[in-house]
Amino acid sequence: MLIDQTQFGGSDPRLILWCLVQASSAAYAKLTGAFGSAEAALREPISAWSGAGVHGTHIKRLSEPQSSLKQLEQTLSQLRDQRFWVSYHGDPDYPALLCEVDDAPAVLFGRGRQALLADPHLAVVGTRSPTPSARATTEQFVQMLSRSGLSIVSGLAAGIDAVAHAAALKAAPETSGAQTVAVMGCGVDLCYPPSNQKLLEDVLDQGGAVISEYLPGTRALKHHFPRRNRIISGMSMGTLVIEAAQRSGSLITASMAAEFGRSVFAVPGFIGNQKAVGCHDLIRGGATLCYQPEQVLEDLSSQIKVLIADQRANSASAGSSTEHQLVRAASNQLHERAQADPFMQTKSDHSAREPRRTQQGPADTPLLEALSSQAMSLDELVNQLSQPIPQIIEQLTLLEISGQITQQAGRYQRSGWTH
Repeated sequence: MLIDQTQFGGSDPRLILWCLVQASSAAYAKLTGAFGSAEAALREPISAWSGAGVHGTHIKRLSEPQSSLKQLEQTLSQLRDQRFWVSYHGDPDYPALLCEVDDAPAVLFGRGRQALLADPHLAVVGTRSPTPSARATTEQFVQMLSRSGLSIVSGLAAGIDAVAHAAALKAAPETSGAQTVAVMGCGVDLCYPPSNQKLLEDVLDQGGAVISEYLPGTRALKHHFPRRNRIISGMSMGTLVIEAAQRSGSLITASMAAEFGRSVFAVPGFIGNQKAVGCHDLIRGGATLCYQPEQVLEDLSSQIKVLIADQRANSASAGSSTEHQLVRAASNQLHERAQADPFMQTKSDHSAREPRRTQQGPADTPLLEALSSQAMSLDELVNQLSQPIPQIIEQLTLLEISGQITQQAGRYQRSGWTH
């Protein structure tokens, strides 16, 4: 026997195995693939692990397992003391989109609001030494997008990462808690860079979350950050790059997002600004040029709708279809609005109904009235309705999710109405 699981008080075998292989996705995948499950792998001798193709460094370390068992005991003790929580690959509280990544971690350690992992996420990354213009752009985009229901994911690094998290915190009073997740290249009980310790504490205090695949106590190492970046892009519907040099970690994150089939947005900068060359290269390579936050929402609205549909299917298969579970995937803010909004109570099969444009009554808002006879762009709606842009964006998102309007080429129209 490699390990007596009973001595760890019934702890989840997935967590035990993840700790023993030092958070190595490759080793974990080989062992569970060879033996069928984490529990089965733990029943096998080390010689069998070697036969499964596990790297020799793991075999050597576990041949004298006292140090590994000590670290495992410490991790389990911290978990029992609720110093952090654990989310397992494939479980309902694990980021749904991250499950689609081949090399997704089997275990995520976290602190803060765990329910935030079920929200629709947008990664925001960029240079570590942004210009004042890039800082202002990041604040503008993040506050708008956060208020509109997206959870902002970044790496808590200096520069754009830190500005993005801080901007989400500014929007927290209007979003029922900070809509931001910091993905760490170290253990969740540490902070890198140390200069962002106060920011990390603010994220946790105001309802955000901090996650990492690395075991508690793991220090930040250079090779951790590309691995960290795959989580940032993998759990997000899209990645927004704001000011990045030609060679930067932000471009790695964007490249991973493209490989995962996710949207990549790039904010252009001034010609001659070397810190914007990476964004310009992304745009030349096919990334979406983006100069207003509304453009991000327009492009992602259909994906948010799909995410809700997936959550609906998952809830149904689990025997539960409460409104809270269905709407939580579209963020806590959209959930709160949905409770009082009649649009979210409509049936999803709107194709069998009369078009909404023929139905008059209290459900017809000024926005729906504006779309009763023609398709309109966001700018046209803003000019006609004289409402704040964030308010209009939120209404459009809810109406599109409920199937009452559609959007093509940046123009909105009521469902059932055509040119």
